[in-house]
Amino acid sequence: METLSFISRLQRIDKLIRMQATGTARQLAEKLEITERSVYNYLNYMKKMDAPVVFSNESQSYIYTDEGYFYIGFLQQPQYFGTARQ
Repeated sequence: METLSFISRLQRIDKLIRMQATGTARQLAEKLEITERSVYNYLNYMKKMDAPVVFSNESQSYIYTDEGYFYIGFLQQPQYFGTARQ
């Protein structure tokens, strides 16, 4: 399913960014087996979602300028006195 591969790649990019292990856009494309253009599309998508992504010449990797990460999944609401909060 295309949506799952999109989410899977997004999560992998996020992890590599947090590890400061993306390399250049070309290197990241090779790691993910996608085109360099697709890498830029993912990075632009992340930026539209307010991710503070920049390329660091020092670490030769994309990095977040603020701590954080992408979470894509289901979060259950906390239980209050044995019932779900409404």
